[in-house]
Amino acid sequence: MSWVILLRENHPKGQKQRLLQSQEITLLAAPLLMYMFFEIPLLGGLLTALSIPLFSQFILPLLVTTCFLKIIGLSENILEMLLEKVIMVFEQLLHLTQNFVLTTGQPPLILTIFSLIAGIYIYQNWRRRWLFLPTFFLLSFNYYL
Repeated sequence: MSWVILLRENHPKGQKQRLLQSQEITLLAAPLLMYMFFEIPLLGGLLTALSIPLFSQFILPLLVTTCFLKIIGLSENILEMLLEKVIMVFEQLLHLTQNFVLTTGQPPLILTIFSLIAGIYIYQNWRRRWLFLPTFFLLSFNYYL
């Protein structure tokens, strides 16, 4: 799903466009998530858009520095403790978001494939206005089964 968006557009310019793009990816992937995991994360796109800059600018450099210091023999350092605290904070934040998941049953495979194709087609032709429809119909059909 992400390839469709990444190949269609260059990087979004503003923070609002990044948030919208991450929600679009979540909506496009929702039928597949319903089929594989029986749930849809409601805050998945938003949390991804907010956490990517934090991970790429803070956590990843901290992790690389910690691994490098571990390799050269400085195993007990402040960076390891800081990295461990940051990971613990993220773990606690993830526990707060566990209630924002819509649990569904497993839809039939053929409807899942149809919803995925319809979502990509709608994204390519009409963009955001009707992007929620395949997931909505799949949820409705799954509810009445």
